[in-house]
Amino acid sequence: MKNLLRRLLLGAAVVFAGVCNTASSQSPVVIQQAYNETYHVVQVTVAENSYCSATAIGPFALLTATHCELGTDEIALQGKGGKPDVDLKIDGRIRDGYDHTILLISPTYLAGYKFTTFAAVDLLHKFDFGQDVFFIGNPRGFSELFRKGYVAGSATYTSALGENVPEILIDINVGHGDSGAAIFDSNGAVIGVVAGIEVHGTADEGSQYKMPYALALNFTDGQIKEAVAYGTTK
Repeated sequence: MKNLLRRLLLGAAVVFAGVCNTASSQSPVVIQQAYNETYHVVQVTVAENSYCSATAIGPFALLTATHCELGTDEIALQGKGGKPDVDLKIDGRIRDGYDHTILLISPTYLAGYKFTTFAAVDLLHKFDFGQDVFFIGNPRGFSELFRKGYVAGSATYTSALGENVPEILIDINVGHGDSGAAIFDSNGAVIGVVAGIEVHGTADEGSQYKMPYALALNFTDGQIKEAVAYGTTK
């Protein structure tokens, strides 16, 4: 995360449904599936590099944070389990204006890398107060770390354009490099994307408090369908 005041963006309909009635834990099967769908990615230019996280949501589609993007159409995936890194080419991008980007990956570049497993995106998710969530990210110095937390509350974010956007506050441990990682519900559906941390108070006063948070996923259903279908039709 380039800026600690950047936001953690979650979910679609930002509506609290009362006391959480969701499952209190994720099954090993759900966690393994999420692991298979998440990646550590890097973009490099002559001026800078960006190490972030991303999630496959289609055979040739990666969901990440917009602020992770650099001015290049090349992106690399860190190999899992000792496997070699994979170089990919970006054909296009779908942005929702709320710091979320879907990268459309070339189906013909090099060997035509394809994501064989990918996550469903829930644009209609209603957040429960205390709801369990989890993600698998890549904080600086580490790779593929599993963390879980819960929905702690809500707030309002005023964008640089003056737009007031509802926030979802998440009590969960995040760090630089986690940006772009999908946040999953207990069923393994993507309901948000890690983007940053809100900081209040000061360390000098002993009152500094850091809280990751989320904005709504602002994609349309048509955009998600376009991303899922990309590269699979002629």
